[in-house]
Amino acid sequence: MVFTRSYSPVAATFAVSIALAGCQTLPTPTAPDSAMGVLSMTLTLSGALGSSEFPAQVVLGKVDAAGGVEKEVKQSSAYGKHVVFANLEPGKYKVLRAVYSQRSSAGPMAPVGGGFAVGISYSPTYTAEFGPEVAQRTSFEVPAAAVTYLGDFSVTLRMTAFGFPPKYEVGQPARKLTEGGKRRAYEMLKVVHPDSPWVLKLKPPVFGVVVDELTAQLRLIAGSDKGVLVLAVGGDSPASAVGIRGGAVVTQIGDKLIANLQSFDEALDQYAGKTAAVRYFPYEGGQYEGERTVEVRFNERM
Repeated sequence: MVFTRSYSPVAATFAVSIALAGCQTLPTPTAPDSAMGVLSMTLTLSGALGSSEFPAQVVLGKVDAAGGVEKEVKQSSAYGKHVVFANLEPGKYKVLRAVYSQRSSAGPMAPVGGGFAVGISYSPTYTAEFGPEVAQRTSFEVPAAAVTYLGDFSVTLRMTAFGFPPKYEVGQPARKLTEGGKRRAYEMLKVVHPDSPWVLKLKPPVFGVVVDELTAQLRLIAGSDKGVLVLAVGGDSPASAVGIRGGAVVTQIGDKLIANLQSFDEALDQYAGKTAAVRYFPYEGGQYEGERTVEVRFNERM
């Protein structure tokens, strides 16, 4: 017999904001020429009930002159869709594998009031690992004494059969390098690791926010059919200077309507180093307030 308590998606979202804001500082570089690598990971689990995105554990391999793997490097930390590696040696690397693991609880439950339910529950762990088919498409050079962006990394896992545990197949593994992904990664670093010796080398963030796509349910709650969700805001940033906080939904920058991450990236490219009006829905007191407009002086392009 187990007790569980349900939480709304909004509460879960802001738990992410708290986690982002309270991250520990990255370790100090162990060598003068050591580097830090960060990649943007999108892992989509697709099945009969729809699709969802999850973070994954990632392992890099340092490649020797003959093309073989010299050693493995496990990630230092992961924040949402960003995977961070610290103390990397200069040289060539590739993604060896990424592991998706989810533990879930299910079973017949009956509500007993106060948001609690009682019943019988089981907690299977689902794991999917993918390697060679992804690694063949990933190869990148890590320079000395730098923060290097390793690229946008996307994989789709499709559920092929029901059962315990379910089986998956990997579809359309891809890796690419985009300026939008790079800026999002760097802004994330500035928010969660502002005092890191590596991160201090980066220019100030254009806006200073960690954002993600707005889910359909949050669109209904906020009362907006467009926008991106602000997960966390960096201190001493253009966003914090005008009072934008975690949980806000940014809907427009200048004359650019924000429909998704791509249009958000395009808006920051357009207004970097300029002043523009930003429209957003603030999240205060457990609910979304009416849309506000503030003038933001964006930093120069990173």
